[in-house]
Amino acid sequence: MVDWANLNSYLLQNYHPLADFMMNMHLAGFVTIVAIHLVECVHLQRTRLRKHQVETFSKVWWLWMMTGSLEGFGVFKRFDKEVEEVIKARKTH
Repeated sequence: MVDWANLNSYLLQNYHPLADFMMNMHLAGFVTIVAIHLVECVHLQRTRLRKHQVETFSKVWWLWMMTGSLEGFGVFKRFDKEVEEVIKARKTH
């Protein structure tokens, strides 16, 4: 049989206020990160994809949006590098 009173006191013996704060604030941090990544995706759409005539909701568009939502700011550097490589390839052919 489990003695719940002793178990509870055992689990709380190393209680720290920072752990309580983090437990209460983790949702706000998660929502903030998701919001930042969504804003980055919108910025990618408006400044890069539209400029280079990537059709909205096409397969390529979805791939860049998923990459942007997972990777974040680094997707802008990768996109610019891809555009440079495509331009160089067109000039050499």
